[in-house]
Amino acid sequence: MLSDACASGPTCPTARQWVPDSKYVWIASITPWKMSLMLMEGEIRAFTPLLTWAASAVFMPTNPAYRWLLLSRVAASILLLGTASCAQPPTTASVALPPIPPQQARIWFYRDVEPYATNQTTPYVRLNGAIAGVADQGGAFYRDVPPGHYQIMIEGGGMSPSPSRDVALVAEDQVYVKIGLGASWNGQGFTIAVEPSEIGRAGIERSKFYGGRELSPNASGA
Repeated sequence: MLSDACASGPTCPTARQWVPDSKYVWIASITPWKMSLMLMEGEIRAFTPLLTWAASAVFMPTNPAYRWLLLSRVAASILLLGTASCAQPPTTASVALPPIPPQQARIWFYRDVEPYATNQTTPYVRLNGAIAGVADQGGAFYRDVPPGHYQIMIEGGGMSPSPSRDVALVAEDQVYVKIGLGASWNGQGFTIAVEPSEIGRAGIERSKFYGGRELSPNASGA
């Protein structure tokens, strides 16, 4: 942004003075660590203007030192974000899990690592039609839900059908749902198995923990 106001005299520059736009000042004020936290906490929409402003910074008529500050902040933020994305989640066994909330039940979902499987997709897991999470290989997550009946469904996509299974839960129940492969004509279709507590607990403890929360109200059991 250029300022047209210039008083005559020895202090007046020969060319119009560039005044930093507020969006560039905002970018320059964000440290790489703060930007990474914003992105990891779900503020993905901040990433688009970041790149847009970085690109425009290359061509804006400003002081080279200021432009270098903007671009170096962007580069450092992207590098730090990439490093954070490579970090492996902890195993469930190493995480201090909160107790099941009162008048709730807990459904665990986990999937073993299958490196030689043809089907390497990561399907959505649905509860009563609502997305509960993603079945990542070697990962586990839970959802706390009110008591009731739930239909568990895996979106199979093009490689397999979408299997489903019904479960009935009462307060303080804790069930372990294993997502696997073995269905369909090619053995690459997804399967759903409600495992015994001992087997299921061992399965989630060795899996990477991808978090847990209460399920959204629109998926509550009937």
